[in-house]
Amino acid sequence: APVRLTILGSGWGAFRLLKDICPKTYSVTVVSPRNHVLFTPMLPSASVGTVSTRSITESLRPLCIEKGARLCEAHAEHLDLKKKTVQCRSLHGERYTVPYDRLVLAVGKKANDFGIPGVQRNAFFIKETADARRLREALLTRFEEAACIVARSSTCGLRPSDEQVAQVEQLLRVIVVGGGPISAGFSEHLVDFIGRDVRRTYPDLIPYMSVHLVEWASCTQIHRKDQALREYMLQRLSQRSGVQLHRGEHIEGVTQSELRLESGRSIPYGTLVWNAGMKPVPIVQSADLPKARNDSKVRTDECLR
Repeated sequence: APVRLTILGSGWGAFRLLKDICPKTYSVTVVSPRNHVLFTPMLPSASVGTVSTRSITESLRPLCIEKGARLCEAHAEHLDLKKKTVQCRSLHGERYTVPYDRLVLAVGKKANDFGIPGVQRNAFFIKETADARRLREALLTRFEEAACIVARSSTCGLRPSDEQVAQVEQLLRVIVVGGGPISAGFSEHLVDFIGRDVRRTYPDLIPYMSVHLVEWASCTQIHRKDQALREYMLQRLSQRSGVQLHRGEHIEGVTQSELRLESGRSIPYGTLVWNAGMKPVPIVQSADLPKARNDSKVRTDECLR
């Protein structure tokens, strides 16, 4: 009888494994909350509308049909390694169990807020297509709010008051927290978007717009192996793209309108984008598997077993 193979996840690792699998040898079940493969490096472009989210995804259904695999659009919540079962919860809340003979963990990671108050509630992340759509809608909403304030003043033949200028500048201030390639890439895409599309559609708002990249001190440690490349990338952003850099900051908390630093300084914002690192998903954290010291990464051998 074919070996029951359960694959958790639908990223590049899971996709390639499914593509190469022999359906005569394995009876495959794929469990993932999304039914498509996502080309993650293009998410910053999708966030500002340079590309459509549909153009950076590929459905898993055709490949599953080709391989005779079952695709369960669900969250994997718990592993029972002794009974060889996976407890799942569908997107509609139904709970069920999937048995396996062989298990492949290809679940990826999730955004890490490091327990900082207010991040989950107030920040935008760039991890899924839904994140890109929400971020783009939020940016456009801020543009319209700011345009309304500027238009009210010009209609009356007046210049915006100092209070109105401060309000518009805050609405149009985008803060990106990170320091790695995704945060830098998004910052550059955003500057291009402002210079290309926003300048044409909202010309009166250009003088008030600003993009800030806050390099969180913890990101310096995460990316320390690529220090020279990271320095070049950040300097290029500052000099060629006009992004305002805040280097080596420690973040205390986030409110609905301010990023609070441990130095006591606060930066008002209209939109906050958080790309300060990743962490394992809950099923990996809770699984009784050998983990790396002081981390939740699963230890494997050279064959990823």
